[in-house]
Amino acid sequence: MVDTQTLDEATRLLEQAAAIVALALGAWFALGALACAATRVRPQLRVAGHLARWSPAVVRRLAGVACSASVVLAPQVAHAADRPPVAVVVADEPVVRAPHAEPTPAPTAPPVPVPAARTHVVQSGENLWQIARAELGATADTQAVTRYWHAVIDANRTTLRSGNPSLIFPGEAVVLPPSGG
Repeated sequence: MVDTQTLDEATRLLEQAAAIVALALGAWFALGALACAATRVRPQLRVAGHLARWSPAVVRRLAGVACSASVVLAPQVAHAADRPPVAVVVADEPVVRAPHAEPTPAPTAPPVPVPAARTHVVQSGENLWQIARAELGATADTQAVTRYWHAVIDANRTTLRSGNPSLIFPGEAVVLPPSGG
């Protein structure tokens, strides 16, 4: 049986070694990128030739393989390092509850029939005052028309296309509440 402390210590040393190698490769790539940039800016410097002499092709290929492997393997190593949580198994027991009695509804009065509201389609040139007067008839006094006009405004304020009772459009449907007699 392997001692977990020894295994953890070996893993830590391996991680440190990998970090040092990664830092060295990163520095080498940064130096290469700077050399390439310097060659682009000033082609007469010929920095790329000196860089090629300092790093043989085999070393460049090995560095490329190592970087590619680190990109592919790093997520897998990180995933393997996560330890799965310990599953706790609990026995599934059915829950039996006593039935409860449905509350009896309180007696209610029979519904009062409400007269259905009618609608009026607005014609060009009409306003809510004219519609209210036409609904009550020409014999209605100004106070009755005023009360009914306010009822029409209250019934339609939220449904008007403009939201403004003073601005209604032809073709718009206006709800006419019961006139009350």
